[in-house]
Amino acid sequence: MFERTINGAREAADAGQIDEWVHAFLSAGLGANPPMAVGLRKQQRWWIGPVAVPVASLTRICGPEAEMEYRTSRDAWEARVAAIMAVEPEQLPPVIVEYRGPGLLRLCDGSHRHEAIRRRGVDTLWALVWCNTESDFVSAQSVWGNLSRRSAI
Repeated sequence: MFERTINGAREAADAGQIDEWVHAFLSAGLGANPPMAVGLRKQQRWWIGPVAVPVASLTRICGPEAEMEYRTSRDAWEARVAAIMAVEPEQLPPVIVEYRGPGLLRLCDGSHRHEAIRRRGVDTLWALVWCNTESDFVSAQSVWGNLSRRSAI
């Protein structure tokens, strides 16, 4: 199996196994998100990446703030972000985002990583981007070109 790092995600992409990497990553281990793993398998996906995405272009959906879709306590949030900040960025897995149209990306997995990288003052982070339709995939290719992969489903 591929490592749970950006290099592991790149190797999976090169082998045409992004779906397998994402499913394994979301299904077990630190920060597992099994419901998202199951949800992604409900339909065919088209994948792009890993690609460098501007940190400022993504909005977190998890955190201690009242407006967050997925709330966590401030203490738990800060502990997890601090732990991630201690890891070199290349050892982190990419965040997982959904393409929703030109210039519209939804951060679906990786809010803690996003915040840790933002606090380090880094301008970009690695992402795997999924498209829900072939037409979105074609549109997104105009941004990221041949770094795109079709899912196995």
